Amino acid sequence: MEELLDYVQKLNFKSELLKSCNINLLTIDDIKVIKDFKDDWKLQIKISIEYDILYDKLYIGPYYQVPDDYKRMFLVLSFFKSLGILKSDKKEVQEYVEAIKILDVAIMIGSGLDECELITDFAQKVHNYIVENNKIELVSQIPDEQLQTSYTDCDIDSISQPSIEHFMTKYFNFHQPVKILNCISHWPALDKWKDMNYFMNLAGYRTVPIELGRTYDDDEWGQNLYKFGDFIKQYMNNDDHEQKAYLAQHDLFDQIPELSKDFTTPDYCAIGNQDPVIIKSWIGPKNTISTMHTDDKHNFLCQVVGEKLIILASPKESENLYPYEGLLNNTTQVDVENLDFAKFPNVKNVKFQRIVLKAGQMLYIPKLHWHYVRSLTPSISISFWFNCDED
Repeated sequence: MEELLDYVQKLNFKSELLKSCNINLLTIDDIKVIKDFKDDWKLQIKISIEYDILYDKLYIGPYYQVPDDYKRMFLVLSFFKSLGILKSDKKEVQEYVEAIKILDVAIMIGSGLDECELITDFAQKVHNYIVENNKIELVSQIPDEQLQTSYTDCDIDSISQPSIEHFMTKYFNFHQPVKILNCISHWPALDKWKDMNYFMNLAGYRTVPIELGRTYDDDEWGQNLYKFGDFIKQYMNNDDHEQKAYLAQHDLFDQIPELSKDFTTPDYCAIGNQDPVIIKSWIGPKNTISTMHTDDKHNFLCQVVGEKLIILASPKESENLYPYEGLLNNTTQVDVENLDFAKFPNVKNVKFQRIVLKAGQMLYIPKLHWHYVRSLTPSISISFWFNCDED
């Protein structure tokens, strides 16, 4: 790949980073060898050793306590490790896929750091190179009838293109949920993302984190890394799969910025403070579930493909919803689609609201409002989370 050298030269590496991260095997002279694009198999061994050591350090203790320098160094080592693979004489697709996986893991770990931008761009270039030079395995289309239902439940207000002032004075200021129509109908994503081969060509070889299991509060719930294309083939195009899999609450658009061209941030997010709007993806087959829970931010949930059932409850109902204790205290123990009054007697006092959210529609979920989500069809959604100083 002729562009490799350009990316190596763009890497802004400071020797202080080696000391900060207790990197003992590598020296600044080694970095110069790499930047001069020279081959050195002994150097690749040193890179692999330090990569493994630093990877282990990243998972000692709470992740929020990991120093940014450790993440930066991991980005650098991942870049060097992938270069070693891409510079080899092997030209098999699997070699490139392995390099992309190393880069994607680094992107997930270093998300938010300025240095991540170079790695993100490089990973997409490697992916595009594979697609351009090899025939990608395409998948069958999901029929339109499988992306639609006849359900029309809506126990809350539904309004079309409200002004920001109207939205604030009638709903936001009172923390009232509302379904908003005709505000995202211009998004290219509404048409493009129905075709799973769009994702296969753009990101089929990229590595993404997939949740496995019915709900995140189940004992059998877990996570694993999948190639995006494998996830689409095994789960999005297969309603009969016994195990449920969900690309949930992921920074997909930071990892694959090209997808961000297919949508825009809703204007209503401008009422928030200066903190960046947090944009998350939710992609999964029929019957993926998010247990009823609360978030500490306001949310515009935008439905792009398929339909979802959302069940809401006011924060005033918290005592009647039997939240877990400890880390999951924002999650209820109650299965809101199969109420057990014997086990949870107070839940009979809760006033639930049911909404079916269809493609092209948006739901405002106020901060700390209880919400349960189940996909009625194969589904793709985007969440826009934001804070407001007036809360």
